Amino acid sequence: MDLSPEIDELVAVTSRSFSKDPYLRACLLKRFTNVRFNSEGRRFGRQGLLEFLSGARRAIIALDKIDLELLEALPTLRIISKYGVGTDAIDFSALKERQILFGWQPGVNRQSVAELALGMMLALAREIPQHTSAMQRKLWQPRTGVQLGSSSVGIVGFGNVGQELARIVGPLGSKILFHDIIDLSHLNADNCRQATLDEVLKCRFVSIHVPLNAGSKNLIAKREFGFMSSDSYLVNTSRGGVVDEEALFDTLQAGRIAGAASDVFATEPPTDSRLLTLPHFISTPHVGGSTRTSIRLMGEAAIDGLFKAFAVG
Repeated sequence: MDLSPEIDELVAVTSRSFSKDPYLRACLLKRFTNVRFNSEGRRFGRQGLLEFLSGARRAIIALDKIDLELLEALPTLRIISKYGVGTDAIDFSALKERQILFGWQPGVNRQSVAELALGMMLALAREIPQHTSAMQRKLWQPRTGVQLGSSSVGIVGFGNVGQELARIVGPLGSKILFHDIIDLSHLNADNCRQATLDEVLKCRFVSIHVPLNAGSKNLIAKREFGFMSSDSYLVNTSRGGVVDEEALFDTLQAGRIAGAASDVFATEPPTDSRLLTLPHFISTPHVGGSTRTSIRLMGEAAIDGLFKAFAVG
């Protein structure tokens, strides 16, 4: 990462994982003399976020909601850089109206998220959590699993993460179908081709990799679950709002699919989600990008974004 002379203006870093990483802290402090880190690991509510960002000229944000009301209360803020790749919590029209520059680099955590999706598929296929639970209770209950390499894998959203997942799943021998709103048929290969969403949902394993926006909210709902079979599995490592959680609960409870795994939820943390009570539902606390390597790649990209930010719109 290219280092430039120190700058004496306040930078606020809301990300907890960035703030506790010694390497990233040192990198940022080489470029700025005045940095406010989220060293306490706070999850910011509206007022807390406003207070934390107050007086900052530049900010590195994570999953924080950024809208016009917030920005109007932060007159000194001129540049926002995104730690991570999801931008669904950012109001870009508000950035444009306030003439705030935005730094963002897509795809920096693609391998980390793709590997988690693969891990979830393997855990579902071999019922690893169920075996672990039984063993902890001193029960010897072998279960017959599914071989991923002999199964079809459907990928919904074939951007950076979707393509990375196809790259690491392909060598197992899986037949891959992918769906994207963009024509990517030039990426078709012997074991991988573009298809409609309905076709992709008929695969044994379906993995979701789309951003959350007006077009993708509840993209996978009651109708879509109707295309899946009783021996199929759903994995979501994108955003919680992409999957209708009530429809997923009903589908799992009725046995209309064999299992599901999710790293993301419509409300995080999901303290009252009924999905967490189901035996064939695997969950993780939004850790798709949380590997040491990915954290540093995202952090370096976020630091660069403070200097390479672009005008929105």
